Amino acid sequence: MISITTALPGLILRVNKKVGDTVKKEEAVIVLESMKMETPLIAPAAGKVVSILVAPGQQIQTGTVVATIAK
Repeated sequence: MISITTALPGLILRVNKKVGDTVKKEEAVIVLESMKMETPLIAPAAGKVVSILVAPGQQIQTGTVVATIAK
């Protein structure tokens, strides 16, 4: 299982994928707003989305696991 985590605190703007979707390596899964900039949280590897742990409008802290992917 591969976790997608945040390097910055911020606000979840969009969730681009849902559980069961396939993702390509470096595809944006979630978009975070931090310091008035949009930052995509990308899939570190190709696979299938197993969980989405955040929702739009949610404030998150550095290091938060936002999604998991299975290869």
